[in-house]
Amino acid sequence: MNKRLYLLAGSVLLLTTLSVGTVAYLQGDFKALTGQTSTPTTETVRIELSENGAKVSSDAVNVSEGIVTITKAGQYEITGQAPTVTVQVADSVSNDVTLRLNNASLASLDLQSSGANIVELAKESTNSLTGGEVGISATNITLTGEGSLAISEVNSYGILATDDLVIDSGNLSIDSAGSGLYAFHETKASQGNLTINGGNLTITSSQQEGAALFAGNELTINNGTVTVDTAYEAYVGKKIAINGGTANLATVANGLAARDSFAQEGQNSEASIEIKGGTNTITAGTSPLLANGNINLAGGVNTFMTSIPEQPILNYTDTAEISGGTLIALGSAELTSSNQNFLLANLIGNAGDTITITDAAGNEVASYVSPVSFTNVTYSSENLTENDVYYLSTTSGNYGQATATKGSPTATQGQ
Repeated sequence: MNKRLYLLAGSVLLLTTLSVGTVAYLQGDFKALTGQTSTPTTETVRIELSENGAKVSSDAVNVSEGIVTITKAGQYEITGQAPTVTVQVADSVSNDVTLRLNNASLASLDLQSSGANIVELAKESTNSLTGGEVGISATNITLTGEGSLAISEVNSYGILATDDLVIDSGNLSIDSAGSGLYAFHETKASQGNLTINGGNLTITSSQQEGAALFAGNELTINNGTVTVDTAYEAYVGKKIAINGGTANLATVANGLAARDSFAQEGQNSEASIEIKGGTNTITAGTSPLLANGNINLAGGVNTFMTSIPEQPILNYTDTAEISGGTLIALGSAELTSSNQNFLLANLIGNAGDTITITDAAGNEVASYVSPVSFTNVTYSSENLTENDVYYLSTTSGNYGQATATKGSPTATQGQ
């Protein structure tokens, strides 16, 4: 009888264990062991760089001929200087890896883990990546921390990712002969997303074909400060969304360019630009905003200008509308629809002129110092009153006037 009880108890225990394991697996709490190639390190591994290569005392890191290879998930701190060394995370690593740069100077980072790749800039640290084809290449990458990172003398990309590229914080400067931040997957249209959540970014990229920020899919700016000193185009993506932050962008061609890299010839494009917030100043060689699709200005303080007065400020194939925020456009910003009053005036001015807008009573509505010459001014704000006449003047002695309206003029065509 006792043997039967023992057998029964053992069977119940076995079934209970299997049931709990099955439930945990279905709930996502159970991690299968198959495919996991390494056990994450439990302590921070220190990698000390020097002119002779690198010094490390961990079996999770291999050093060979200028290549430092991390083979296990975990946390690693990189210090010292080794101008020709590349630190890479092997593609066999399937869990998260954090690289903490603490006054490190090297050639490049190559992060091929299928887990999350996190680069943390230690507080008050100064770090650099110099001379590689790409500063950081990755499957995915999140940049965070309170230090600084300078990427310079790169031929193709400052940071290249095939999945998601996220900047959470830190001071980042990129000087690239190609593009700055580049997120793109050659076959998967849903990948290649670029998000800026914070930090201070300064980017110089190619004036030929380079983009300061490029996303094959979604490019989203939530916060932070982005300065583009020069680029062919500043922001390129299928869907560009600006929700906040501060941007000062200078380009040879277009400022923001919404294009679908995977669109087939003759296919309707779903590319779009939507601005909901932030302070956005764009000085473009051609159009500040170009969309092979739609443009929606719903918020923010937006100052758009072109160095070629004949170029349209908003260049699009489908629709362009304004529903909120403030727009100062030194040029013609024609809309298909508007839920907010705007002024469109013929006004000639020179670079350095101050433009002043007043109401009929002489009260100043807005003023702006223009860094470029112009022949038209478009202004929109919630402070304008529909059907009221407003007067515009420049410090060089030119005058114009316009009536506030919610009109829908003919659209210009994107390219």
